[in-house]
Amino acid sequence: MIGNDTNLTSIIPYFCPMNKTVRYILLTITCLSFFGIGYTMYNMYQQEQEWAYLSLFLLLFGWAAKLLTLGKWYGKSEDHWKLIGLGGLSGLFLSIGFPPIPFILTLFIGFIPILLIEDFFYKKEGIHKWQVFKYSFNAFLIWNILTTY
Repeated sequence: MIGNDTNLTSIIPYFCPMNKTVRYILLTITCLSFFGIGYTMYNMYQQEQEWAYLSLFLLLFGWAAKLLTLGKWYGKSEDHWKLIGLGGLSGLFLSIGFPPIPFILTLFIGFIPILLIEDFFYKKEGIHKWQVFKYSFNAFLIWNILTTY
């Protein structure tokens, strides 16, 4: 266990605060990217060209837009954006450990953010323990998207 406090700012020194303005700007960028990539993929399909890695970016931007749109669903905690960030960081580290970049040490490092999320909810009273699943689902979905392509 990390300590007795349940504040993530003692673990993570700084994350960009996710106020409405920042969230709407990021949501606009991700939605425009998502629809732009989708349109490009449709045009490539019409010309019978291969998509290469465009579907990877389509899935990542789609998931980011979903998180930015429905981010409040994850929880009422003031640290829920930090927990989502930890889940994303975990998914990134876990995916680096798989081919074509088999840096296996990052597999072990990738579980540290998930354990921090679990420790955060373990210390809270009156919070359902299934909250951990929501944030770890984010990690494993990002891991799945990045390792599939």
